[in-house]
Amino acid sequence: MTGTPNVLRIGQIRSNLRPLLEAAGQIEALPYAVTWSSFESGPPAIEAENAGSVDIAYMADTPPIFAQAAGVAVHIVAMTRAPGGARNISLLVRHQSPVRTVADLRGKRIAIVPGTITQYLLVEALTDAGLSYDDVHPVSLQAPEAITALRRGDADAAVLVDPLAATAVATGVADILRTGEGLLSGSNVLVAADAALTDPRSADAIGDFLRRTQAAIEWAANNETAWAAVYARINKLSPQVARDTVHRGSTHLVPIDAAAIEAQQHQADVFLRLGLLPEKLDAARQYDDRYNHLLFGDLNHSTPTR
Repeated sequence: MTGTPNVLRIGQIRSNLRPLLEAAGQIEALPYAVTWSSFESGPPAIEAENAGSVDIAYMADTPPIFAQAAGVAVHIVAMTRAPGGARNISLLVRHQSPVRTVADLRGKRIAIVPGTITQYLLVEALTDAGLSYDDVHPVSLQAPEAITALRRGDADAAVLVDPLAATAVATGVADILRTGEGLLSGSNVLVAADAALTDPRSADAIGDFLRRTQAAIEWAANNETAWAAVYARINKLSPQVARDTVHRGSTHLVPIDAAAIEAQQHQADVFLRLGLLPEKLDAARQYDDRYNHLLFGDLNHSTPTR
């Protein structure tokens, strides 16, 4: 690879992408230097891209929706999808709660983070059960506070993502009422700053990094035990929580295609109905599929891009 930048600046949620690439042997002998920044969630990672301090970051598929609404210059350049669906995000109830079905949540207090995948799962689960968002009492809490609220009885339910969901179950705080399987796409995305995509050297490096990420994710899917051991050590988790998290989160890179855009459009439309977006979005404009061929070879379809 020629003409690559001296440094590719990568964002990760907490600290799990770098250890994955290291465990899979994918960041040895890089033709460019790498800096890593860790964030608690996707929105601050996108803020860092907008500020010019991060070139690419891996996150849930919700933050790009709000980035597009705000006019932030970023695009989704690759995506993953879990074959088993979104089992790594769960609607939880207090341990031994009398709530047995989603329909039983009518009138209950449910902890979510507005504008995130947690709120989206709640809406979809309620809809599937024949309820509306107005039938429950959403409570805005960050994940650690949500677990505390469940423990104290200040919330009847909460939507959490692994490993926090797995930890809440393993420690006897909560039980899983419904996962995102069958409701959500099970996708995560790699989001790049437009400033990096318009620089040929940075764009080249991003392509190389995506191929390494693809290989690392395949390694994890084929070596769950080894990856779970690393994951437990890095995140200071019990072996069981790490195994559950890794198994439910097993995923693969997939092409950006019409189905991906349709799922993202549906999600954006849900947030529009909740009054969290100023206007209807064209979700296709969130994507840049230039790396499809690099990652997957010839495809028999094309995707609308920016």
